[in-house]
Order: sequence, then structure tokens, then C-alpha cells
Amino acid sequence: FKVVGKNIKLLKKIISLITAFAVIFSVVILGTVNASAATSSLKFSASSVEVGSKVTVTVVLQNNSPMISAQCIISYNEAVLRYDSGSAEGGAGVLTYIPNEYDLNKYTATLNFTAIAVGQSQIQVKDCKYTYSGSDGFANEETFAGQTATVTVKDKALSNNANLKSLS
Repeated sequence: FKVVGKNIKLLKKIISLITAFAVIFSVVILGTVNASAATSSLKFSASSVEVGSKVTVTVVLQNNSPMISAQCIISYNEAVLRYDSGSAEGGAGVLTYIPNEYDLNKYTATLNFTAIAVGQSQIQVKDCKYTYSGSDGFANEETFAGQTATVTVKDKALSNNANLKSLS
């Protein structure tokens, strides 16, 4: 029975070593999971404007570790806002933002609109993806949640100036 007891101890040591090598092998071969928290945010120059006013929207894509690249879709109500210029391409209610810098933790897009009609426009950052370099040396793609915010466009304020009434 002593021979059997020694064999069981030896077998347990061999199983422990095999398990340790399997764990090390899987980490080396498969790489680690990107545990960073990628986020997007929206900021308006004003959340309520008058028809004819300019509105600047800042979109920020941020991650704890450098992103090789990023992209997202930005939608808006084209009946209320007109896209004039900025960091994104497109129009007719849908813009695509692809930063032209690489390996940054933060990308910032500036979008310039003109309020063209009374109403509300939801501006939505969606379908956001970014690529990062994994510990395995390969590029990995992840997605992160978008954001939604609303701009309200009001009619131009009428003047209270009594002198203007006499002109009519």
C-alpha cells in the first residue's frame, strides 16, 4: 500500500503542474482581455437655441488605454438642424466620424450645426467601435455605448420694443 500512496501523491503533483502550464499557456497564446472602459460623451454649446442660431456639438470618445483607431455614427434631425462643418463626414441626418490621429486615449470631434426650424433634434452617437493592440500583438476590435442628447430649437423671440409697433 505504500507504493500506491506515493503514486497518488506523484499523480497529484503531475496534475497540478499540467494545470499550471495550461493556465500559463492560455494567457500567453490567447492574450488578456481588454478591461478598459471605453466611453463616449456629448456636449452642446447650448441645449436650447433660436432658429438661425449656430450650435456646436462636441463628441468625445475615450478609453483607458490607447486606441489604434475609432469610428462612430452620429445621427441628427435634418429637419431641425443643418450640418455645416466639423470633424465628421456626411449629411442628411447621418454623419460618420473617423479620427485621423492614431494611438490616443481620447478622440474629440467638433460638429457645427445651424438651427433651421422649430423643433427638437436628438443627436445620437451610435455604432461606436475602436481597435486596440492586445497583449498578443494583434489588433482587437471592441464596441462601446453611445450617447443621446437633445437640442431644442425655438422660434426667434419677438421684440418688446414699443417703437417697432408704430412701424407696422
